[in-house]
Amino acid sequence: GDDDDGDGDGGGGTASIVVKKSVASASFHGGVLRATAAEAALRGSTLGDEAAFRTALHELTPVIAALDSSLGRTQLRKFLISSLLYKAMLMAVSATSAVPKSLAAAAAAFERPLSSGAWDIAGASHAPEFPVSKPMHKLSALAQCTGAARYTDDLPRKSATLHAALALAREIGVIGTIDTTAAKQAEGVVDVFTASDLSAAGLKLSLGEGVEEESLVSHEIPYVGARVALVIATTRALAEAAARLVQVSLSEVRTPILTIDDAIAAKSFFNDAPAALRKGDAASALKSSDVIVRGSVSVGHQYHFYMETQSAYATIDGTGGVAVDVATQSPGSVASAVAHALGVSASKVEARMKRAGGGYGGKATRSVPTAVLAACAAALTQAPVSLVLPLNENMDSLGSRRPHKFEYVIGATKDGVLTAVTGATYALQGWTSDMGLLAMAMDLNGAIDGPFNVPNWDVTGRCCRTTTPSNTFCRGPIHLPGHLLIEAAVEAVAAAVELPPALVRARNLYRAGDVTPTGQLIDSDNMARCVDEAKARCGFDALVAAVDTANATNKYVKEGIALSAFKYSMGKAHGYKAMVSVRADGSVLVQQSGCEIGQGLNVKQAQVAAQTLKCPIGQVHVDLVSSKLSMQATGGSTTSEGNAASVRLACEDLVRKLQPITRHLTESLGRQPAWAEVVEAAVDAKADMTGYGCYSGQFEKGVLPGDSKLGPSQYLAFGACVSHVRYDALLAEATVLRAEIVTDQGYSLNPSIDAGQAHSGGTQTALQPMLQTRKSSIDTLLCRTQLYLSPSPFSSFSLPPFPLSCYAARRRV
Repeated sequence: GDDDDGDGDGGGGTASIVVKKSVASASFHGGVLRATAAEAALRGSTLGDEAAFRTALHELTPVIAALDSSLGRTQLRKFLISSLLYKAMLMAVSATSAVPKSLAAAAAAFERPLSSGAWDIAGASHAPEFPVSKPMHKLSALAQCTGAARYTDDLPRKSATLHAALALAREIGVIGTIDTTAAKQAEGVVDVFTASDLSAAGLKLSLGEGVEEESLVSHEIPYVGARVALVIATTRALAEAAARLVQVSLSEVRTPILTIDDAIAAKSFFNDAPAALRKGDAASALKSSDVIVRGSVSVGHQYHFYMETQSAYATIDGTGGVAVDVATQSPGSVASAVAHALGVSASKVEARMKRAGGGYGGKATRSVPTAVLAACAAALTQAPVSLVLPLNENMDSLGSRRPHKFEYVIGATKDGVLTAVTGATYALQGWTSDMGLLAMAMDLNGAIDGPFNVPNWDVTGRCCRTTTPSNTFCRGPIHLPGHLLIEAAVEAVAAAVELPPALVRARNLYRAGDVTPTGQLIDSDNMARCVDEAKARCGFDALVAAVDTANATNKYVKEGIALSAFKYSMGKAHGYKAMVSVRADGSVLVQQSGCEIGQGLNVKQAQVAAQTLKCPIGQVHVDLVSSKLSMQATGGSTTSEGNAASVRLACEDLVRKLQPITRHLTESLGRQPAWAEVVEAAVDAKADMTGYGCYSGQFEKGVLPGDSKLGPSQYLAFGACVSHVRYDALLAEATVLRAEIVTDQGYSLNPSIDAGQAHSGGTQTALQPMLQTRKSSIDTLLCRTQLYLSPSPFSSFSLPPFPLSCYAARRRV
């Protein structure tokens, strides 16, 4: 056909005849639907025949009308049916004749290579400190890679172990009746418990003193996915099958509040008065600004999507003692909640974990209901009970990263220098607070400014109460949404002043001597250094020129490049406890408070212990984490260094106790004794070979920093990232071609571990705005992997990027 308007959207040559063409649409539930009328319109036509093609598009109407709207993204899917046919025709035409240059990229099949990664950690390693700062793999890396490492559900089971499963609600409202008859009569079922059964047995429903959330809902179903019954059976499969037989009827149906906008309309908030962030005189600054930009930006949900779902195994000893093996980030919280539910003293409950298959914040408070119900079932049946949530129930009943919305008014000069920010932020918390108010304050105070120095602020914050599962912290919990919100607003300012976004960002970055709205002094130019390094490593200016050329050439395939800086506020890593013991064979047992959830925490503790004791690292063993030692949770990105500080103090305590023996050996041998010699002498002397430590802000020059005098944060970590993205408008598909990350690493405890964390963190956070947000719906069918996507090396949506590079900036001070 001819290209009448010269834009390349209808051309394609006449070299081939369409003899046979199949046109079909496929869906998850509807199978394949043939578009026979569209096929007939194309049959016998020449490739590129515009009239035939337009007729075929028209004949797709019945296929589009048959789409299942319950799967969501209906408008996108309708568009894709037509655009995919167009792309198929373009590819067919290009195989036999030339297509216009503007269509060449769209007509070509894009081959996605395998993801790859690289890192440069030279600046974060310091040989005189080895084994601390030495690149080392995780202590359990080989066992995990080969499948030998045991997680909670892999632990040996007693022969009498029973299995539990949850019955979840599918409507919200006031409970009328819960019919468990069919479930109790199902094969293998031992018993079925509801909230009234737990109360009748003297067990408490709340998950802690003053905690609103219940282990099983008692009166009202607050959200779809709420826990209504607990089924106990001889096998997990039988328990899960029986749980689906529990029937719930409502005496009153509630109107759902699903979104931030729903909550705003209903005035459904946890905080009666909004939180506030104020600095300077924002109102006056806006009046004198050259440009004022108003807008609204939102970021959505993100499931934690850990590889191991919520799991717990509870046993009782017959004397009131309870032990719970649990995949958690907070054994202390689990132990406290179990003691509260069972009505026993906290000292009789031990929660313990060796490792968890990921957490990202989702196994802090969200691990508590599973553990409490396993313990309650064990107490009621007088048998060990295992409760492991299937992935769909894990997604249905537990929360995710909090969605946020920012309604803003920003002032700027004509040169793009920001003068003031006013507006309101909203966080979708869910049914219970789960530290939601704390998160709102942290959003405002620690993250909403992102990397930008704005002299005047007046922003309020609300925490929205909705009829959805309680949301919680997720990796980079306040900083990811905070940065996304302010970055989108700054992007709008760049458009308003008609300047490149990278230039506007650069003109507003924090510099040494600036002070954040919370009073934190910026003590270095490391953020700017990270930005400069990222630009240099990717050849930013040349890359921008190449992107501009590609976009000017291609009609349907576009490219984008972004340069972003980030600022991460680190809290004080206080309160972690450690105990280090030496055995007669010279091996060292480290017991500490940090949960190994995949972040490589244990190897860092071993490195610190080996360095401080001057013993071989191969002789250091890091034990499981128990609530008997510490009630501290793992989170906030402070656990590795906080525990390392406590392990250091415990080892120093041990060194002091062994000092008389070491001094005597040195004098008698005329040299520094070997580790084995010190241990042998200490055993002979029956010396105390255990040290204790708890970091609470102690200062030790060159080792322990003491409490910061720079502001409310212990310190700020900085970084920058350049991302290069390809977008095919006909496929609605974004491909991350390249990402370059630079981090202000200091001297890392373990650079290879931290490089891996930067890689995975960069990928996970990039997923959130691209693909990992769900549609709010009363129909939890949408909480599935068919629409909620996770990355793979060859994934169709191209994350992780290829390549992904990481560079550690040199020591800060």
